[in-house]
Amino acid sequence: MAEARGPILDPAALRRLQALDPDGRRNLMPRLLQAYNDSLTTLALQLEGARSGPDLELAGRIGHTLKSSSERMGALTLSTLAAEVERFARAGEVAGVVPLLEPLAVEIEGVRAAVRAMLLP
Repeated sequence: MAEARGPILDPAALRRLQALDPDGRRNLMPRLLQAYNDSLTTLALQLEGARSGPDLELAGRIGHTLKSSSERMGALTLSTLAAEVERFARAGEVAGVVPLLEPLAVEIEGVRAAVRAMLLP
């Protein structure tokens, strides 16, 4: 049986970001979402390269980048996976990194879909 899962983007994290521009005059949320989506797109492409090697250094950089940005945007599952990739990559543990790269790629795509849905008018 599939494990129940909450929202892809944590509502509390999104509320904290929204509180930075409560009236929306600075258009902060759409700009943050678009920047995050652009970053995810770039990192997803880089991840394909890291998977083909595998390239531990590249996987570690991707993990590091995704870890904090995803946590801030509320993509907590993605942040956790990215932190694990970074940890194993820094330790040089190919056997730890490789099995996480496919779930990381799948999670990136799920988060991208959620972000794109929020960007629709």
